[in-house]
Amino acid sequence: MSPPVIGARVACAPTGCTVSWETAAPPVRILAGPAADRIDRTTPVAEVDAGSEVTVPGPGVGDRRYFEVVAAGEDRGPVVGDRYLGLEGAPGTRDLGGYTTVDGRRIRWGTLFRSGGLTTVTADDRRRLASLGLPDDCPPPDRAARAAPRAPGAVATRAARTRDARWLRRLARGSGPAWAHCGAAADRRGWPTALLLATLGVARETVVADHLLTNRPPPGGAAPSRPVTRAPVDTAFEAVLRRYGTFARYLDRGLGLDAATVAALRDRFLASR
Repeated sequence: MSPPVIGARVACAPTGCTVSWETAAPPVRILAGPAADRIDRTTPVAEVDAGSEVTVPGPGVGDRRYFEVVAAGEDRGPVVGDRYLGLEGAPGTRDLGGYTTVDGRRIRWGTLFRSGGLTTVTADDRRRLASLGLPDDCPPPDRAARAAPRAPGAVATRAARTRDARWLRRLARGSGPAWAHCGAAADRRGWPTALLLATLGVARETVVADHLLTNRPPPGGAAPSRPVTRAPVDTAFEAVLRRYGTFARYLDRGLGLDAATVAALRDRFLASR
Protein backbone atom coordinates (compact mmCIF):
# COMPACT_ATOMS: atom_id res chain seq x y z
CA MET A 1 0.00 0.00 0.00
CA SER A 2 1.43 3.40 -0.97
CA PRO A 3 1.93 5.91 1.83
CA PRO A 4 -0.63 8.73 1.99
CA VAL A 5 0.27 12.39 1.94
CA ILE A 6 1.28 13.47 5.44
CA GLY A 7 2.23 16.93 6.64
CA ALA A 8 1.27 18.86 3.51
CA ARG A 9 1.72 22.63 3.83
CA VAL A 10 2.41 25.70 1.72
CA ALA A 11 4.12 29.04 2.23
CA CYS A 12 3.79 31.79 -0.35
CA ALA A 13 6.15 34.68 -1.06
CA PRO A 14 6.50 37.13 -3.98
CA THR A 15 8.76 34.60 -5.72
CA GLY A 16 6.19 31.81 -5.60
CA CYS A 17 4.54 29.25 -3.35
CA THR A 18 6.56 26.39 -1.86
CA VAL A 19 4.44 23.28 -1.35
CA SER A 20 5.99 20.65 0.92
CA TRP A 21 5.05 17.40 2.62
CA GLU A 22 6.65 14.77 4.82
CA THR A 23 5.46 11.48 3.33
CA ALA A 24 3.83 10.61 0.02
CA ALA A 25 4.25 7.98 -2.68
CA PRO A 26 5.98 9.47 -5.75
CA PRO A 27 5.30 10.81 -8.22
CA VAL A 28 3.34 13.50 -6.38
CA ARG A 29 0.97 15.71 -8.34
CA ILE A 30 0.34 19.30 -7.24
CA LEU A 31 -3.04 20.68 -8.29
CA ALA A 32 -4.11 24.28 -7.74
CA GLY A 33 -7.14 26.55 -7.74
CA PRO A 34 -8.39 29.95 -6.53
CA ALA A 35 -10.47 28.35 -3.75
CA ALA A 36 -10.28 25.16 -1.74
CA ASP A 37 -13.39 23.83 -3.48
CA ARG A 38 -12.31 25.01 -6.95
CA ILE A 39 -9.17 22.95 -7.57
CA ASP A 40 -8.33 22.41 -11.25
CA ARG A 41 -8.01 18.65 -11.55
CA THR A 42 -7.25 18.63 -15.27
CA THR A 43 -3.70 20.01 -15.33
CA PRO A 44 -1.21 19.69 -12.44
CA VAL A 45 0.97 22.74 -11.78
CA ALA A 46 3.82 20.36 -10.87
CA GLU A 47 4.71 16.67 -10.74
CA VAL A 48 7.47 15.64 -8.36
CA ASP A 49 9.34 12.34 -8.81
CA ALA A 50 11.81 12.82 -5.96
CA GLY A 51 12.03 15.01 -2.90
CA SER A 52 9.32 16.45 -0.68
CA GLU A 53 8.80 20.02 -1.86
CA VAL A 54 8.37 22.11 -4.96
CA THR A 55 8.05 25.83 -5.66
CA VAL A 56 5.40 26.88 -8.15
CA PRO A 57 4.26 30.31 -9.37
CA GLY A 58 2.25 32.14 -6.75
CA PRO A 59 -1.03 34.02 -7.12
CA GLY A 60 -1.22 37.65 -8.12
CA VAL A 61 -1.09 40.36 -5.49
CA GLY A 62 -4.17 40.12 -3.30
CA ASP A 63 -5.25 36.76 -4.70
CA ARG A 64 -5.48 33.42 -2.94
CA ARG A 65 -4.31 30.06 -4.22
CA TYR A 66 -4.92 26.63 -2.78
CA PHE A 67 -3.06 23.41 -3.55
CA GLU A 68 -3.99 19.75 -3.44
CA VAL A 69 -1.15 17.29 -2.90
CA VAL A 70 -1.95 13.92 -4.48
CA ALA A 71 0.19 10.81 -3.98
CA ALA A 72 0.75 8.22 -6.71
CA GLY A 73 -2.23 5.94 -7.19
CA GLU A 74 -4.63 8.34 -5.45
CA ASP A 75 -7.39 10.49 -6.92
CA ARG A 76 -7.48 13.03 -4.09
CA GLY A 77 -5.18 14.43 -1.43
CA PRO A 78 -5.15 17.08 1.29
CA VAL A 79 -5.88 20.66 0.24
CA VAL A 80 -3.65 23.32 1.77
CA GLY A 81 -3.37 27.07 1.57
CA ASP A 82 -1.02 29.74 2.81
CA ARG A 83 -2.43 30.86 6.14
CA TYR A 84 -1.41 34.49 5.78
CA LEU A 85 -3.64 36.83 3.80
CA GLY A 86 -0.85 39.26 2.87
CA LEU A 87 -2.52 42.33 4.40
CA GLU A 88 -0.15 45.30 4.44
CA GLY A 89 -1.69 46.88 7.54
CA ALA A 90 -2.24 43.60 9.41
CA PRO A 91 0.37 41.13 8.15
CA GLY A 92 -0.34 38.55 10.84
CA THR A 93 -3.95 38.06 9.76
CA ARG A 94 -4.41 34.42 8.86
CA ASP A 95 -6.76 31.65 7.79
CA LEU A 96 -7.55 28.90 10.32
CA GLY A 97 -8.46 26.37 7.63
CA GLY A 98 -7.02 22.89 7.43
CA TYR A 99 -6.79 22.06 11.13
CA THR A 100 -7.91 18.49 11.81
CA THR A 101 -10.43 17.62 14.50
CA VAL A 102 -10.12 14.62 16.80
CA ASP A 103 -12.82 12.81 14.81
CA GLY A 104 -11.02 13.28 11.49
CA ARG A 105 -12.81 16.30 10.00
CA ARG A 106 -11.06 19.49 8.90
CA ILE A 107 -11.82 23.18 9.19
CA ARG A 108 -12.75 24.46 5.77
CA TRP A 109 -10.31 26.90 4.25
CA GLY A 110 -11.63 30.41 3.76
CA THR A 111 -14.29 30.23 6.48
CA LEU A 112 -12.55 31.15 9.75
CA PHE A 113 -9.88 33.80 10.36
CA ARG A 114 -7.97 35.53 13.16
CA SER A 115 -6.11 38.83 13.36
CA GLY A 116 -4.23 40.85 15.93
CA GLY A 117 -6.07 44.01 14.90
CA LEU A 118 -7.54 45.83 11.93
CA THR A 119 -7.05 49.47 12.90
CA THR A 120 -4.17 49.99 10.45
CA VAL A 121 -5.49 48.15 7.40
CA THR A 122 -5.10 49.96 4.08
CA ALA A 123 -7.69 50.58 1.37
CA ASP A 124 -6.28 47.62 -0.56
CA ASP A 125 -6.52 45.50 2.60
CA ARG A 126 -10.19 46.45 2.96
CA ARG A 127 -10.89 45.39 -0.60
CA ARG A 128 -9.08 42.13 0.07
CA LEU A 129 -11.18 41.45 3.17
CA ALA A 130 -14.35 42.29 1.27
CA SER A 131 -13.42 39.79 -1.45
CA LEU A 132 -13.19 37.13 1.27
CA GLY A 133 -16.57 38.09 2.71
CA LEU A 134 -15.05 39.47 5.92
CA PRO A 135 -15.89 42.77 7.65
CA ASP A 136 -12.97 45.18 7.84
CA ASP A 137 -13.58 46.04 11.49
CA CYS A 138 -14.05 43.95 14.60
CA PRO A 139 -17.65 43.29 15.65
CA PRO A 140 -18.51 45.50 18.66
CA PRO A 141 -18.75 43.64 21.97
CA ASP A 142 -22.17 43.30 23.55
CA ARG A 143 -22.93 44.33 27.12
CA ALA A 144 -22.03 40.90 28.51
CA ALA A 145 -18.69 40.99 26.69
CA ARG A 146 -17.82 44.40 28.15
CA ALA A 147 -18.64 43.22 31.65
CA ALA A 148 -16.90 39.86 31.50
CA PRO A 149 -13.50 39.47 33.18
CA ARG A 150 -10.60 39.01 30.78
CA ALA A 151 -7.94 37.27 32.90
CA PRO A 152 -7.07 33.84 31.46
CA GLY A 153 -8.13 32.03 34.62
CA ALA A 154 -11.50 33.81 34.73
CA VAL A 155 -13.03 32.07 31.68
CA ALA A 156 -15.19 29.87 33.92
CA THR A 157 -16.84 32.77 35.78
CA ARG A 158 -20.52 33.46 35.14
CA ALA A 159 -19.86 36.71 33.27
CA ALA A 160 -17.27 35.11 31.01
CA ARG A 161 -19.48 32.10 30.34
CA THR A 162 -22.40 34.36 29.44
CA ARG A 163 -20.18 36.30 27.02
CA ASP A 164 -18.74 33.21 25.38
CA ALA A 165 -22.07 31.38 25.11
CA ARG A 166 -23.74 34.36 23.41
CA TRP A 167 -20.86 34.66 20.97
CA LEU A 168 -20.90 30.97 20.02
CA ARG A 169 -24.67 31.02 19.57
CA ARG A 170 -24.37 34.01 17.23
CA LEU A 171 -21.74 32.17 15.20
CA ALA A 172 -23.95 29.07 15.05
CA ARG A 173 -26.82 31.13 13.62
CA GLY A 174 -24.62 32.91 11.06
CA SER A 175 -23.28 31.99 7.67
CA GLY A 176 -20.25 32.70 5.53
CA PRO A 177 -16.68 33.53 6.64
CA ALA A 178 -16.16 34.80 10.19
CA TRP A 179 -13.56 36.17 12.56
CA ALA A 180 -12.52 33.94 15.44
CA HIS A 181 -11.10 37.19 16.77
CA CYS A 182 -9.65 40.36 15.32
CA GLY A 183 -8.33 42.36 18.24
CA ALA A 184 -4.86 42.76 19.74
CA ALA A 185 -5.87 41.90 23.30
CA ALA A 186 -7.74 38.78 22.22
CA ASP A 187 -4.76 37.75 20.08
CA ARG A 188 -2.45 37.87 23.07
CA ARG A 189 -4.84 35.95 25.33
CA GLY A 190 -5.80 33.50 22.59
CA TRP A 191 -8.97 32.33 24.32
CA PRO A 192 -11.63 33.30 21.75
CA THR A 193 -9.88 31.30 19.02
CA ALA A 194 -8.97 28.51 21.45
CA LEU A 195 -12.59 28.23 22.60
CA LEU A 196 -13.95 28.09 19.06
CA LEU A 197 -11.35 25.63 17.77
CA ALA A 198 -11.85 23.34 20.77
CA THR A 199 -15.63 23.51 20.33
CA LEU A 200 -15.14 22.42 16.72
CA GLY A 201 -13.12 19.44 17.98
CA VAL A 202 -9.52 20.57 17.38
CA ALA A 203 -7.04 19.04 19.84
CA ARG A 204 -5.60 21.27 22.55
CA GLU A 205 -1.97 21.07 21.37
CA THR A 206 -3.02 22.10 17.86
CA VAL A 207 -4.91 25.03 19.38
CA VAL A 208 -1.79 26.07 21.29
CA ALA A 209 0.39 25.69 18.19
CA ASP A 210 -1.93 28.01 16.27
CA HIS A 211 -1.75 30.58 19.07
CA LEU A 212 2.06 30.50 18.92
CA LEU A 213 2.02 31.12 15.15
CA THR A 214 1.46 34.76 16.13
CA ASN A 215 5.20 34.85 16.90
CA ARG A 216 6.17 33.73 13.39
CA PRO A 217 6.51 36.69 11.01
CA PRO A 218 4.71 36.21 7.69
CA PRO A 219 6.57 36.95 4.44
CA GLY A 220 7.38 40.65 4.45
CA GLY A 221 6.22 41.08 8.04
CA ALA A 222 8.02 41.56 11.32
CA ALA A 223 7.87 39.43 14.44
CA PRO A 224 5.79 40.93 17.27
CA SER A 225 7.69 43.15 19.69
CA ARG A 226 6.07 41.25 22.56
CA PRO A 227 6.00 37.54 21.72
CA VAL A 228 2.95 35.61 22.88
CA THR A 229 3.31 32.55 25.11
CA ARG A 230 1.15 29.51 25.58
CA ALA A 231 0.53 30.38 29.23
CA PRO A 232 -2.79 32.27 28.79
CA VAL A 233 -4.31 29.48 26.69
CA ASP A 234 -3.10 26.77 29.07
CA THR A 235 -4.35 28.74 32.09
CA ALA A 236 -7.79 29.12 30.50
CA PHE A 237 -8.05 25.43 29.60
CA GLU A 238 -6.94 24.38 33.10
CA ALA A 239 -9.54 26.67 34.71
CA VAL A 240 -12.26 25.03 32.59
CA LEU A 241 -11.08 21.48 33.27
CA ARG A 242 -10.59 22.10 36.97
CA ARG A 243 -14.22 23.14 37.35
CA TYR A 244 -15.96 20.92 34.77
CA GLY A 245 -13.66 17.95 34.30
CA THR A 246 -13.98 17.78 30.51
CA PHE A 247 -14.37 20.34 27.76
CA ALA A 248 -17.59 18.69 26.59
CA ARG A 249 -19.09 19.14 30.05
CA TYR A 250 -18.00 22.78 30.03
CA LEU A 251 -19.87 23.35 26.76
CA ASP A 252 -22.96 21.61 28.14
CA ARG A 253 -23.11 22.68 31.78
CA GLY A 254 -20.89 25.75 31.75
CA LEU A 255 -22.01 27.47 28.57
CA GLY A 256 -25.38 25.80 28.22
CA LEU A 257 -24.82 24.92 24.57
CA ASP A 258 -27.14 22.20 23.33
CA ALA A 259 -26.11 19.56 20.82
CA ALA A 260 -27.91 21.38 18.00
CA THR A 261 -25.84 24.55 18.54
CA VAL A 262 -22.56 22.65 18.57
CA ALA A 263 -23.63 20.75 15.46
CA ALA A 264 -24.53 24.01 13.71
CA LEU A 265 -21.07 25.42 14.46
CA ARG A 266 -19.41 22.31 13.10
CA ASP A 267 -21.58 22.27 10.01
CA ARG A 268 -20.69 25.91 9.34
CA PHE A 269 -16.92 25.59 9.66
CA LEU A 270 -16.00 21.93 9.09
CA ALA A 271 -15.71 20.15 5.77
CA SER A 272 -17.72 17.02 5.13
CA ARG A 273 -15.91 13.75 5.71
